[in-house]
Amino acid sequence: MGSWWLELFCRIKTDKLIKFLRDIDLLDESDLEILDKEKIWGLDFISFTIEDYRRCGLKWGPATRLVKAAWEIKNKNKNILLPPNTCAILSTLSQSLGQPPVSGFTE
Repeated sequence: MGSWWLELFCRIKTDKLIKFLRDIDLLDESDLEILDKEKIWGLDFISFTIEDYRRCGLKWGPATRLVKAAWEIKNKNKNILLPPNTCAILSTLSQSLGQPPVSGFTE
């Protein structure tokens, strides 16, 4: 397939995506409920635009955080948006899906 994140997020269904987003504390429960209701999968997470999330019913703030987090993950860029344990959480998620662990993000 190519990129590590594409191979990983293509396998993530709604329940695992919500657990991941909850683990990195990116959204509150009402926003996670919207993602659950709309059946957003991992591939959606990494490819959606702010407008896509807005059409699902998310406010500007959560939609922006999701798009920025996806960009940071795809670029392995540890920025202030992602908590320090994001790489470990992604690695655990990846291994639970039979994928190799995720290596560290850049500082």
